Amino acid sequence: MHSNALRESSPFVAPPPETPADAPAVQRLLVELSVLRVETIRGGLERVRRIWDFVDVAPLAAPTQVAMRDNGFLIGVGRDAARSAVQDLLESLPDKRSKVDRSLVSDERRVELLLADHEADRVVFYVEPNGRSSGQSFERGKPVLNIAYSLVPGRLDDLRLRLVPEIRQPPGPVQYVRVGVDWLQQPEYRGRVYEELAFEAVVPRNGFVMLGPTPDVHRLPLLARPYFVEAASGRGRESLLIISPILHWTGPAPVAARSDSGGAAP
Repeated sequence: MHSNALRESSPFVAPPPETPADAPAVQRLLVELSVLRVETIRGGLERVRRIWDFVDVAPLAAPTQVAMRDNGFLIGVGRDAARSAVQDLLESLPDKRSKVDRSLVSDERRVELLLADHEADRVVFYVEPNGRSSGQSFERGKPVLNIAYSLVPGRLDDLRLRLVPEIRQPPGPVQYVRVGVDWLQQPEYRGRVYEELAFEAVVPRNGFVMLGPTPDVHRLPLLARPYFVEAASGRGRESLLIISPILHWTGPAPVAARSDSGGAAP
């Protein structure tokens, strides 16, 4: 995608406020996720490493930060005020390609992001939170990011996102599974959900979550590698993800929930 298309559909462009003339009396919140994936040549992200200076790189508890970094993940939360600087750096990436996907979160308040277009046999090096490490292989595996959201009490313009990495394989044969007092036929799940690496981040109004790889993913097949690194014509390329939640109220939002600053840093 060319840079002009990026500017037109970029999640950094804050949506206009919704002020319907005849707003319904009953409120309902719909959450849309705008996911920007920016791809560049190997080493391209290192050239714009200053991008992490414009986001909060410490939104997680210290043990979770260490575990995510050990597995090759970098995470930051940005405010509306950081949009321009981040976008300018993204525009400067060499041989840049970008894509924006938008999806409404289901009534269950969760959505799955499939981060690869094809299945592949994958071997990853996983570092557990206790420091132990092991190699794991996945036949025809795909990287998935499971995202759920919840509202922050008293701050209804802010959203708490919970993200859980997963490597998913095609399901196995149908088998009987006990659900409560019943036995149901379900396909066998194959893959692994890394609940021990689940992380939460509070995203301010018009803010975003940025995820990228550490430089080590090129040297070691860390868990983050299939999320951010793909081979293209024998030449490795790397990518960055920016996830922007957009809140749509079907009725007038509570006045007490609105922040005067709109979630932007001064």
